Amino acid sequence: MRYAFLAVLTCFLVAGCGGSHKRAGHIEVIPSDGSFPSVTVTVSGNSAADCANDITTFADNAHQVLLHEGPQAAYPADLYFLGIRDAFRDFQVRGCQLSLLGETLAQRFTASQLRALITYLPSTAEPPLRAGLAAKSP
Repeated sequence: MRYAFLAVLTCFLVAGCGGSHKRAGHIEVIPSDGSFPSVTVTVSGNSAADCANDITTFADNAHQVLLHEGPQAAYPADLYFLGIRDAFRDFQVRGCQLSLLGETLAQRFTASQLRALITYLPSTAEPPLRAGLAAKSP
């Protein structure tokens, strides 16, 4: 009986100490936007890989915005705007450097595409996007 108790206790201790060592997530409330209600999300991780993932998501959605916005678009880019917003919010919550975003955008888009993107995005997105582009490495 004593050994069974020790075995159970050891299992609990190992389970409590093992597993993920990921930092506790940051709770973020995304405010309502038009017909979309506000939601509460947990953003966890702040590694270079997490930041790179947010940057890739931002850039991929930005590319789709450019394809689906303007007079030639077959359908609106609403979904991609939300993707940009969510990726950028996670990017900011993680404390990622704007220069990393600026470097990636400068590599993936032409100056003309970046001007169009800034035009299409909400005015609140313009200052941080311009700051990121200005802060990129030469």
